[in-house]
Amino acid sequence: MFGIFKNHNPFAVIALFILTIITRLAFVSYADTPLVAEGQYLWQWLTDKFPADSGFLAYVMFFVLICNIFGQALLLNWVSTKHSLFPRYSYLPAYTFVVLTALLKEWNTWSVYIILNWLILILLNSILKLYMAREAKTLAFNIGFISACTAILLVPASVVLLLALAGLAILRPFKLAEWIGLIVGFLVPYYFFISICYLTDSLYLVRYIFRFDFEPVRNITPREIAAGAVLLVTVLLSLYYAGYYINRMVVETKKYWSVILIAAVTSLGMVITTMHASYAGAVMLVPVIALFGSFTYYEPYRKWLPDLLAFLLLVGALAIPWLIK
Repeated sequence: MFGIFKNHNPFAVIALFILTIITRLAFVSYADTPLVAEGQYLWQWLTDKFPADSGFLAYVMFFVLICNIFGQALLLNWVSTKHSLFPRYSYLPAYTFVVLTALLKEWNTWSVYIILNWLILILLNSILKLYMAREAKTLAFNIGFISACTAILLVPASVVLLLALAGLAILRPFKLAEWIGLIVGFLVPYYFFISICYLTDSLYLVRYIFRFDFEPVRNITPREIAAGAVLLVTVLLSLYYAGYYINRMVVETKKYWSVILIAAVTSLGMVITTMHASYAGAVMLVPVIALFGSFTYYEPYRKWLPDLLAFLLLVGALAIPWLIK
């Protein structure tokens, strides 16, 4: 059943898209307006520009959201393949991402966090490219630019600058020009954003890109507890299997996984500082959890065990939205 995802079979893409739809059927009746949390002023301004999602349009936007999640899964898988993060090519990272993101309704509603996952994946790919780059000044500038765009969209996401700096330090020998390029790249989007606000008489928006409001979650629902338990089990299993495989990898790949581990820490920081009335922001942790979690299904000696674990993960993703409120 899961064998199609364990190799680079092109038919796995079709199976993955079908799986993405099936695991979201429980959320069709919840097709709603974009999720805007307290303090997300710029995102609220952007969503106000869109018509209200109601009736047929709501279902169209929900299908677009499904395609969005499917696209992110393929991008995550492409990053893992391009940089040879695993012992062999497969669609397991994409499978894990699709299934994990099906755990909560908030992860299947339009929100700034879902948009940020695109930027986080693009940023991670750009950072990993540093190791093989001959001249990385332009690449460092692009990394800083993407980091700033992420921070402008969501203030707590400014911690991605730490990821960018750490990636540059780990994957490149010190070159002052590259560090300056990264910092300049980080400042340029702010310059353009403020300039556009000035020219369009919208300077009131500037204060929002530096304003941060923190309000912790007051109540945790049984569904969120169940989803958290699935994520925790996935993390614990991945730590065991990831350690087994990473210790046998070449230095280059070990450095890549060091950067991904730092990405997990920065993503956790973003999640902690964005817990506004729900755990919608936790979807930003899913890409790195999916990468580490994919190691669980690479077990070469007991073929039944990884299949069983993958099946249990799928059962959990299907059961939690339907059975737990």
